[in-house]
Amino acid sequence: MELNNPAPVIRLADIMLSEPLPFDNDDDNAPSQRRRAIVRIYACEAMSLMGNPEGGMHYLPPDDIDSMVGFLANNESDGNQQLGTPDEVKASIEMSIAAAKILAGKLNTAKESA
Repeated sequence: MELNNPAPVIRLADIMLSEPLPFDNDDDNAPSQRRRAIVRIYACEAMSLMGNPEGGMHYLPPDDIDSMVGFLANNESDGNQQLGTPDEVKASIEMSIAAAKILAGKLNTAKESA
């Protein structure tokens, strides 16, 4: 999206998210899960920029938000800086969802997400 072209973000996100996790245990997969959570947020924004906010919301299903928060807020042990408190991370994800809902014309449900 840095080049004002969100299409490659979607292609890369779809490729990355279709691949299986590299390891058999959750501890070793934590860095991969963290990267996947970030890619999902970017993919949601990219789809919205391309005029498909409904498709963008597909990358951030409500049932996955808490696990995404866990991977993004609590991963200092894998050498990555914490992105914020769990509440801050959850608010950031919910803002991405709310923006997609607004672009999709779902103002009532956007208020619930924000």
